[in-house]
Amino acid sequence: MPGSGTSLCLFGRGWPRVLHVLGVVVCASLSSAHAAYSGQVSYEDTARYLAGLPPSPQSPFAKLSHAPAWQQYAAFLSWQWGIFDRIRVRGVRSLAAKEVAQGQTVVMYMFSGPDFVYPNAIFPFATTYVLNGLEGVGDLPNIGDLAASDGAAYLERLKFSLSGFLRLGYFKTSDMHGNESFVGIVPILAVLVVRTGHVLDGIEKISLSKNGDVGARGDSDTDSPGVMMRFHDASGTSKSLYYFYADLSDPIISGTGILAFYKHLGSADSLIKNDSYLLHSAEFSIARDFILGNARMVVQDDSGIPYRYFTPAHWAVRIFGVYRAPLGQFAKFYQADLDAAAKRRPVQRGGFRIGYPRLTPDSHLLIAVRKGEG
Repeated sequence: MPGSGTSLCLFGRGWPRVLHVLGVVVCASLSSAHAAYSGQVSYEDTARYLAGLPPSPQSPFAKLSHAPAWQQYAAFLSWQWGIFDRIRVRGVRSLAAKEVAQGQTVVMYMFSGPDFVYPNAIFPFATTYVLNGLEGVGDLPNIGDLAASDGAAYLERLKFSLSGFLRLGYFKTSDMHGNESFVGIVPILAVLVVRTGHVLDGIEKISLSKNGDVGARGDSDTDSPGVMMRFHDASGTSKSLYYFYADLSDPIISGTGILAFYKHLGSADSLIKNDSYLLHSAEFSIARDFILGNARMVVQDDSGIPYRYFTPAHWAVRIFGVYRAPLGQFAKFYQADLDAAAKRRPVQRGGFRIGYPRLTPDSHLLIAVRKGEG
């Protein structure tokens, strides 16, 4: 595993194979290259390899960055990421920089899956991010093991696992839950952490007890499995990212420990997007009430908490972009009161895209701040 001193390799002398990696023909050798590429391999080394980013000069993968095959692979990922950032993230990041007060250090992002990009874009100064979903945690792969077997198959799975998110701005449940092609939460989060400009310092498998206490994986069969990543930004600020496997429906959520864990962390800001309108349902009332009772700020698209719950006595609400009725299977979640409220206010267009895709860049975003919190 990274950090253990294991030598990882990809290219070396030996019998060559032709790998079709993300649509690029890559000529690689799969025999041992430990003599050429040995050394201490960090989590950052592996994450940057998976993310198609240049390794540091000290990385055992430094020589690999000169290989035409790796350069083609990295160029493909960089091209895809560039489109995603320009179309999906840049406008949201710009709006948040102007309109989202950066007061809290904790962000709770329920129903998130492995999406670290949007909480980082909206709350870049937070130091603790907590995500959850119904997807298996998975493992960070050993590049040496990939090289000794069929690395192309894993990279194809990695491409599949990322492609929907990079195209749509959210992870589809059908692409993750129960899908054998999905690589798991850990590799995806590792890619997104380094792709957002951070340095990945460590990864630890953890579990969450019913009391909200975090322990080592395997402490109890009833605990919720999870992972904790440590990383730092360009300024050197240390940060933590938690992901827990947790069902947030009533009454299962009460036995997961996730709400107790949030309580331990203290006041937090909340992000809600692309959650299939679950918080409109009575089956998710506990999660909804917890956010309303504990969050300092709620940033959400229209799939989040229904507008009527943000009472004027307790919340200062601002609406950005244009509200439009949900489409297709979500049409029944149209909010007439939100539509009327949005039309009573001057349209604050931002050219941002968030929520379920539409042809126009004028998406809808609601920012609610608890009164008395500033």
